[in-house]
Amino acid sequence: MARQQHPSSVLPSNGHWPRGEGDPSVRLRSVARSTDPQALSTALGDSSPDVARAAIRRLVELEGTKAAPALRAVLLDADVALTADLAKALRELNDSEATKLARFGLGDERYTHRLAGAITLGIVGDAEVRPDLAAALSDPIAAVRAAALEALMRVGPNPEAVEAAATLLTDASPQVRVAAVRLVASKHPQPTPLLATAASDEDPEVRCELARHLGKLDRDIAGKLLADRDEGVRCQAVRCAGPEHTGALARLLVSDRRAEVRRAAAHTLGRIGGPAAGEALMPGIEDRDGIVRARVMRALERALGRTGAITRLAGELQSARTSRRRSALYALAQFNDRDRTTVVWRLADDPDLDVRLAVVATAGALLSEPDPLLMYMRTDPNTEVQRSAERRLAARSS
Repeated sequence: MARQQHPSSVLPSNGHWPRGEGDPSVRLRSVARSTDPQALSTALGDSSPDVARAAIRRLVELEGTKAAPALRAVLLDADVALTADLAKALRELNDSEATKLARFGLGDERYTHRLAGAITLGIVGDAEVRPDLAAALSDPIAAVRAAALEALMRVGPNPEAVEAAATLLTDASPQVRVAAVRLVASKHPQPTPLLATAASDEDPEVRCELARHLGKLDRDIAGKLLADRDEGVRCQAVRCAGPEHTGALARLLVSDRRAEVRRAAAHTLGRIGGPAAGEALMPGIEDRDGIVRARVMRALERALGRTGAITRLAGELQSARTSRRRSALYALAQFNDRDRTTVVWRLADDPDLDVRLAVVATAGALLSEPDPLLMYMRTDPNTEVQRSAERRLAARSS
C-alpha cells in the first residue's frame, strides 16, 4: 500500500498551488498549518471559497500588515463570495490603499470589478466615497446598483443619495428594489409616501423587506402587509408589529390559515404585553395546532405575568363556550395551578362530555388531592368518563 501523503505536503513551499487537485478538506487543513506566505498568497485563488477564506485568515495571522499587498492583488478579481472577506481583512489592517483600489474598481469597464468595488467601499469606505456610490446607482448592471445601495447604507448616505435611491424603488430588478426599500425606509426622513408602491410589489422579497420596517409605515400600508397573500410576508410583518397593531394581531391569531403566522402573532402579542395583548391571546388557547397553543401559553405569562395569566385563565372556566372551558382546564394544568378546587369540582358536573373528560385528565395537575374528585368521576353517567377516571386512579395507586 502506498504511503499516504501528509496533509501539509499538499501546500507546496514554492507557492505553486494545485488549484484543481486534491480534497478541499485536506487543502483546508494544510492552509491552517502553513507558515509559507507565498503559498498562502497562492491559496487565495483556491477553487474552494472555504480554503480561500482560511488562507486570508492565516495570511493576516502570519504577516499582519505585510499581508495587505497580497490581499489587494486579488481584491477585484476574486470570486464575489470572497470580496467581503478580503475587504474586512484589509479594514482590520487599516490599509490606506484599499479604498483607492475600490474606487478605481467602481469606475472600471468590467462589471465584476465595479461590483467588487461597491462591496468593498461599503466595508472600508467613509463619507468621502458617497459620490462614487451615488453615481453607481445608475450602473447598467443590477448587481452593482444593489451593492451600491448596500454600501451607502453602511457608510451613511447624504440626502442626495437617499433621493437617488428612492428612484430605484421601481427598478426592474427585485434585488435592487429590496436594497432600495431598506435604504429609503432606514434613512429617508419621510419614507411612507415613497414606500407605498412597495406594499404592492409583485415580488414577495420586496414586500418582506418593507415589512421589516412596519413601525415606520402608516396604518393602511401596515394593514396591507399584515394581510399579505404571502405567508412569509405576513410572518415578517407580524414579528415587527407594535402595540398599535394589537387588533390586527388578534385577528390573525384567530383566523390565519397558516400555523406559523399564528405562532408569530402569539409571540409578538406576548412581547407587546399588557391587558389588551392578554385579551387578544385568549382565543389562542383553543388553537388546533399544539405548537400555537404552547406559544400562546408562554405569551400569556409574558404579557400578564404568571399570576395574571393564571387568574385570567381561571376566569375562562366559567365561560359560556364549551371549548373555552375545556381549553382553560388544559391551559391551567400547564401552570400546575392548585388553587381552583371549587371551580374544578363544579366542572365535574358540566353538561359537556369533553369538559368532564378534561376534568379527569387535569385533576392531578389542578388539585392537591385529586383522588376524591376522580372517585366521584367514576360515578359519571358516561362510561368513557368512568373508565378514564378509573385509569387515572389506578395509575396513581401503582
